[in-house]
Amino acid sequence: MKIDSLPQKSARFETIQGPPIAPMNDIISKELHCNTQLNISFGVIILTLVISMATVSCLIQRSAEQTYHAIATTFVHNMATQFIEQQFKPLEYTLNETSNFIDGPKLAGFLDKEQSSLRTVLIQTLSINPSITSIVASDLQGHFNTVPFLPVATDFDATTRPWYRSSTSRSLFVNYSDHYTNAQTGQQTVSFSQLIVSQDGYPLGTLAMDLNLEHLSYPLRQLKSPLKGEFYVVDRAGDILLHSDVSNLFRHSVDPALIGKMTNGEDHLHDPQTQTHVYYYSFSNPDWFVIYTVSDADFNSATRADAYLLLIAIPVCLLICLLCWGSLRNCFNKMIIQIVAMLRIGRIDLDKPDNLLRQEIQSGHDQMQEAVTASTTDALTGLFNRRSFDQDLRACVDNGQPFFLGMVDLDNFKAINDKRGHLMGDTVLKTVAQEGMQGAGKRANLYRYGGEELALLIPGDNKNSAIALLEHWRQRVETRQWREADLVVTFSAGLGQWQQESISQLIEKVDQSLYEAKRSGKNRVHYAD
Repeated sequence: MKIDSLPQKSARFETIQGPPIAPMNDIISKELHCNTQLNISFGVIILTLVISMATVSCLIQRSAEQTYHAIATTFVHNMATQFIEQQFKPLEYTLNETSNFIDGPKLAGFLDKEQSSLRTVLIQTLSINPSITSIVASDLQGHFNTVPFLPVATDFDATTRPWYRSSTSRSLFVNYSDHYTNAQTGQQTVSFSQLIVSQDGYPLGTLAMDLNLEHLSYPLRQLKSPLKGEFYVVDRAGDILLHSDVSNLFRHSVDPALIGKMTNGEDHLHDPQTQTHVYYYSFSNPDWFVIYTVSDADFNSATRADAYLLLIAIPVCLLICLLCWGSLRNCFNKMIIQIVAMLRIGRIDLDKPDNLLRQEIQSGHDQMQEAVTASTTDALTGLFNRRSFDQDLRACVDNGQPFFLGMVDLDNFKAINDKRGHLMGDTVLKTVAQEGMQGAGKRANLYRYGGEELALLIPGDNKNSAIALLEHWRQRVETRQWREADLVVTFSAGLGQWQQESISQLIEKVDQSLYEAKRSGKNRVHYAD
């Protein structure tokens, strides 16, 4: 033990008193010098921080772009189907009902400018529809008369007018004209017309109505869009037909080449010439497009806001890292001096090291994500909404399995709204939907197609079962007792089986069957053979 202890004492004395003190300090300083490691570590931290925050910033921006694209697309879809389209449904219904009222003698009396019952009906129709500026009726030879009556030149040829095309058409559907100059008023207008057919099925002439596009545009002034942009409706040529600023009506706005890229349905395009995002929804009849444009500057301002906040935080984080780096470097230098000093005097407890350095790194990362979940259910009726209908109908066609499509339209629903108020109308619509859901159960899916129109998809190929389901629903509605004793609610329905045709052809077939049910006296189900 003595032999072992002597060298230790000798080493201790040499460390404190002898010449080897200077070489020992050099070794300690060299071993404990950590500036290089500290610089490298903080360099890696700072580089990682910059790359991470830049990457996250790009991901946030990309996520925001996708979110705003979805919001804008949903906005255009809802405006087109729940607002604009609903303005034209009552007008088409008015045109259809008025044309059904006209027969040969009534048309002849009106064209002879007599005080006929048809003139009285047209005047009343015009007075209760502010969206219509004038009504014109003509026979197959081009003789015509208008309400209100306005003179025209003696050489005026009615057969050359855009609305007259209905007389040469075999279609009983409503035809919308391109915008043209009205020969009587000299103003630009758009007409929608329909063939007048006798009870025997022979064409008698044309009934046309001029749209008051300014009146139809006024509600757009109260429009609240999700992004700063411009919302309007254009025809196939790109001319504006509806706009919140009526001074823009008929102004050419969208390049035909861009319209040519717009497929049927809804989508989003980017126009590099005008540097705008173009969101659109296309109608089949009329051949119009609902357009919502957002400039690149406004779109980027909305989508890059959160990303910019994160980028602004990078210099702040770098400054904090530099302060920490300077503080740690200072602490390490002090620690080395203290360790050397304690080694000089021999008082250091390696089993219980002093807590000289305490580094606390705290990083915070908040990522905000906005999600738009388009509801698949109509809030009023509890049925599936139009978007669900489009998706399910496409799925049925793609699946290739047989199914039936039914279209339901409440009879005289406008009269219920006008006489009893829209709250009562909502109650009626909701009750009819509930009757349908209770009667159908799991045998069919019911949808609110739009306004007072409902739709249902019935899987299978049993025609009698499908008709019975609709008839049962119709009878439940017809025999229902309402709180208002004098209230009677019925509906007409069209039903058709998918025969491998396209979706548009199937809808047109069933819609035509619905019109047949209406023309046959309403309150009935008509099957499209």
